[in-house]
Amino acid sequence: MEAGMLSEEFYSSKSNGKNIVVCFVDVDKLKIVNDTFGHEERDNLLINVTNILKESKRKTDFIIRMGGDEFLIVFPNMTMKEVNNVWYKICRAVETNDKNNDKYNLSLSDGFYEYSREIKKEMSINDLIRKADEEMYKNKIKD
Repeated sequence: MEAGMLSEEFYSSKSNGKNIVVCFVDVDKLKIVNDTFGHEERDNLLINVTNILKESKRKTDFIIRMGGDEFLIVFPNMTMKEVNNVWYKICRAVETNDKNNDKYNLSLSDGFYEYSREIKKEMSINDLIRKADEEMYKNKIKD
């Protein structure tokens, strides 16, 4: 269902000339949490991340679980500047989560890509996701 929503928003953005921002999110060290604390704690961590993302986004934004420890957040009709405010809320929620967790710190790697009418070349949804994923890996390497 979410993939269909992404298609719909992406092609709507292309035809209406409105921006769309996607954020590729990776839950850092999920394997370490799994290996150290077990599957149940790994599942709890993923549930916490999902809740943080859901509670921080706008009603029109949506989240797609890409698999394992990866999520895609889609921000229709937003610029990167506007998305920064939402991402700030997410970061604050992660900090709050960490204050309440004495086992490990939650850490997210993120990569954003903004598709706007200024982009002249044709892009597919896969291109859009790949660009955000590439940005996430650049940020992950810096850390």
